[in-house]
This record gives sequence, C-alpha cells and structure tokens, in this order.
Amino acid sequence: MPDRLVSDCIVPGLMWLSNNQNSDGSWGGDHILDRVVATCHATMSLLTAEFSTSNPLLTNAFRFLTSDHVTVHTWGFWRIAPLINVPDAQQTVLNDLQAVVQRINRRSGGPHPDQIMELFLMKMFIVLERTAEAAQHTDAILRDFSPADGWFGRPDTSTHAIAVLAALDRPPGNMRAMIASTARIVKSQCVRHGPGLASWGGRVSTTAYTIMNLLESPLRERSLFRELAKDGAAWIASQRRHDGSWQPETPPYGGEGEIVHPAYFTSVALRGVLAYVDFSLNNARALVQSTYAQTTVTEMQDRLATQHRRNEVLIRSNRRWRVGTGLTALAVVVSSGALLASNYGSVFASNWGGVSGIAVVVLGAVIVLVFDLFDYATRITQWTQRQLARRKVDGD
Repeated sequence: MPDRLVSDCIVPGLMWLSNNQNSDGSWGGDHILDRVVATCHATMSLLTAEFSTSNPLLTNAFRFLTSDHVTVHTWGFWRIAPLINVPDAQQTVLNDLQAVVQRINRRSGGPHPDQIMELFLMKMFIVLERTAEAAQHTDAILRDFSPADGWFGRPDTSTHAIAVLAALDRPPGNMRAMIASTARIVKSQCVRHGPGLASWGGRVSTTAYTIMNLLESPLRERSLFRELAKDGAAWIASQRRHDGSWQPETPPYGGEGEIVHPAYFTSVALRGVLAYVDFSLNNARALVQSTYAQTTVTEMQDRLATQHRRNEVLIRSNRRWRVGTGLTALAVVVSSGALLASNYGSVFASNWGGVSGIAVVVLGAVIVLVFDLFDYATRITQWTQRQLARRKVDGD
C-alpha cells in the first residue's frame, strides 16, 4: 500500500508542485492569502518528502516566506510551521511566535471560529521543546471541549486537540474522556466510498487534516483508526487529477473566496498521504528494530541458516513423497494388468505381471534411497565448507 501511494499519488503530486511554483518562490493564485497558505503547505509537503533544504524549490519558498509581503500580512504567522526547523529563519519564527501570543492575549481568534489559535501555538512550542510554555494555554483548549461533540463536532479539530494535549509533559486528567469523545466523532463522521476507501465529509482537505492529526494522536495505537487512516489516504489518492493536482474545494476553515488555486489543496492532500506513508514505514522499521534489537549479526545469520535447513527438509520430503507416490501408482497399474491377464488364463502374463510389480516397488525404494544418500552427501559437503570458512575467519 505505501509503495503504491508513493508511485501513484505522491510522485505525480510533487511533480505538479515542482512545475507550478511562481517566479517569486510562492505557490497559489493572485490573492496574497492564497499564496501564503499554499506556500506554507507546499513547503511542508516537500520537507516531509525529504527534499533537501538546499533544493531551489525550497530556497525560493523560504525567500518568499521570509519576505515583507508575508511579514505584514494578517495571517503571515502561519509560516512558523514550515520555517520552524530552518536555521536561517529562527529569528522570524521567534518574532512570529511572540506575535501569536500577543494576538491571543488580545483575544483575537483564528480566521474561523473552529480554528483554535492556542492549538497552533501549543503545537509550535512542543516542536521547539518548550512544553512548559505550551502548557500555559491548556485551559483555553479545554474550554472548547464538549463530551458529546469533542471540539465543535469536527474530526480534524478534535484529533488535533488530543494530539497536542497528549504531547504535554502532564496531559490533562480527563484525557481518557477526550480521547473517547474524539474516537466517536472520527468513527461516526467517516464516510465509506467502497472497499478500502473512506473520507471525512467527502472533502480531501478535511480528510487529509484528520489523517495527519489522527496519526499524531493516541488513536494511532488502535488498529481500527490506523485502518481508517489507510482508507482515507487511499481515497485521497483516488481523487487526484490526471495532471497530478487536486480539485479546489471550499477550504475547511472557511474564507471569503481567497483560496481558489489547486496548489493549496494539492499540498494538503499530499501532506495527508505522506503522513500515512511516513507512519506506516516508521511502524515497519520500529517493528523490525524491536524484534531484532538484541540480535547480533551472527545470531541473525544462524536464524536464517536454520530456516534454510528447515526449508530444505521440507523440499526433500516433498520430493520423496512425489517419487514414492508415482512409483506406487505404477506398481498398482502393473499388478492390475497382471490380474486382468490372469483372468484370461495367461499364467505367464500373471507371473510376469506380479514379478514386474514387485520389481517396480523395489526400484522405487532404491531410487528414494539414492535421493537420500545424495542429499546427505550434499549436506555433509555444505557443513564441511561452513566449518572451513569459520576456521579461516577465526584464523584471520
């Protein structure tokens, strides 16, 4: 599944982004808000896909995101997320964090009532390992929680909230209730589009955000929600257009028609699919590492050798069974022929047939014995070669 998503979805999407960057380093349409949010998400897509920060696509994007056009914009601080690990942009990040704190202190919310500014700020502090400062805004998050609806009855916002709260050094005491509420919302609002395909609200952007946040939340420990994330990623991939982009839709957190270019929706879709692929591959690596963490190279080689020997035994047994069965069938046919011949009074034919049947059985036993002797000789030779090789290594 991850391999197919990479070839059928992620690569075409990244190629589309590579071919549709604006001359100023941004992505998006004419409106500055469109370019700001599209560039933020496109940059994060490329970084998640492990593009080098020296790649011209990213250096041009960094130049745009740190430009005055973005600095003076009302929502320019969204650039914190893509710039947070860029060494040359750390002062910009710190300035923007302070601006967000001041905005919250003035009780200025996000662009949509369901978009909690404190969540964004807390997550940025957690990424910077400033968890004490993140915890200062916990009450603001808990204030919007409802046991029946989670956060505004939204799977994307609710999964985001429990992911951030669970990452605190001391998560809230009612964390279990919040996880249970979010789990109900995620399940109840999941829409099935056929076997292996699922979305939230039938919207690519909402589905992508839900996948990203779900896989960062405690729900990722449950197989049901990992399966939903997989089906969501598959559905997003199925919505990709032939040119590698995704169709624009109403942004999940509203707006007034500023965000209309495919760049934003393509980048968010890619982030959702990349989140699932990255989670799946890391899970596979973690499983291998946990299983063989205490296994030395020599022990691993011995395990493989043992398994190889077991396979050889099975192959030999199967081969003897086939030869023995075939020869037994042949003996039965010859003996049956002799019996039929005796019914016609041909004693010679009967005696010949009986002798032939016995001869076939003896021949079969001899052939099986030869096979066994050959196998034993081969095994002895291989064992001798291994011993000589080990002695040579020890001598070296």
